[in-house]
Amino acid sequence: MKQEIKFTWKTETNSMAISTGSSASQEVRSTICPALVSGNPRSLNIVAFKMPQTDMIWVGHRMDFYFAVTSNLVGGKLVPGGAIQWSESFVNPALTSNLDEAVEYFEKHVDITTVLKPLVERTDLRRHLQREFFNAGPLSSQPILPELLSSEKGTNSIRLVIRNPKTGDVATIWVDPKTRSVEKSKVGRGED
Repeated sequence: MKQEIKFTWKTETNSMAISTGSSASQEVRSTICPALVSGNPRSLNIVAFKMPQTDMIWVGHRMDFYFAVTSNLVGGKLVPGGAIQWSESFVNPALTSNLDEAVEYFEKHVDITTVLKPLVERTDLRRHLQREFFNAGPLSSQPILPELLSSEKGTNSIRLVIRNPKTGDVATIWVDPKTRSVEKSKVGRGED
């Protein structure tokens, strides 16, 4: 049975890394979805927007970057310690290209277990970049949250440029958008 949740949506103009990696200002609706995760109350940040390049709708977790794969939208979020957390839109873009209808569908048909499920799928970046890249310094074991400098969808891969905010080290990672596995990576100082 679907857990009844009262949503209050805010409309904002936001600049988000979408599809081609270009930041596009657009109308974004956001709401906080209350949830119980492993017995602990938690708030999940849900956003809804129309992707300008495809007119496809995203209703799902607030992510760092978004791109289209076949007939759905996928979002990725960098997490501390060197991983990308993945999620797909909770509303199938084939259902509608109208943002109001997509939000209404989400409120009526998407249950909390669906909202929590995508939080598990991850791509471990530490297997492709040295673990130290994701720490506060060369002798530190304190994990950091890498900063996304850019994202760009090519023909067969997503190119992400990330930076360690403590050391300034920069890395480029190419991810297969379908399998979400790392194809190659490169570390270097400064953006290239």
